[in-house]
Amino acid sequence: HGRPDAIEPRNIIRIINETIGREINFDVVDIGHPSCNRIGYAFACNGNAYDLWHDPEIINRLYDDFQGISLDRGNPKQAVKTIALHILQHPQIIAKGFPFLVKHLWRMKWDLLRSRFKVHKLSFMIHDFMHADCLDPERIDNCSFMVMTPDGPMSMCLHNAQRDYYITKELKVNADGNEQFFNPVRPHKREYWENKKAELAEAGKLKVALPQSQNV
Repeated sequence: HGRPDAIEPRNIIRIINETIGREINFDVVDIGHPSCNRIGYAFACNGNAYDLWHDPEIINRLYDDFQGISLDRGNPKQAVKTIALHILQHPQIIAKGFPFLVKHLWRMKWDLLRSRFKVHKLSFMIHDFMHADCLDPERIDNCSFMVMTPDGPMSMCLHNAQRDYYITKELKVNADGNEQFFNPVRPHKREYWENKKAELAEAGKLKVALPQSQNV
């Protein structure tokens, strides 16, 4: 309704930047649809945050050089070793990335000294989920936040919009080599849910996605 504190990506970004006292760039990398997801990274050093993507031009030049690298996010030391080895195997990265590194070190110089060069990474991931009655087909088709269903992967927003259909759906399972059906709904509630789903379908509110389609 036009409120300045509405929960939407731009206001969340503003709040993050005001809270940490720095401008973090959330527009360098697109993950999924830009109206759904925004991501920003910062180095944290001596209680201060520094935007990792302060120079988008250099970041864009380095993208292709790091394609295909798999990093263990649960093991930072191993991740650093993997990156260092990759750089040594591709020396052109050093020439491209040297100005980027120098700028970062210069901006952080006093905090690096005070913290004895202790640096941590901060990740800011924003997900703007859609209301069940306001699903945008374009955003659904470009979703990067999906949930697995018996019909295949599906947009989380679409799944949430028809949650009752999926959590009450009878499933086919294999038990000891025998094919059986599992109904998660208690017997005395099954008729109620079937009637409710029939009412929603008749009213056009139950939009079941087909595999690899996600039509809404």
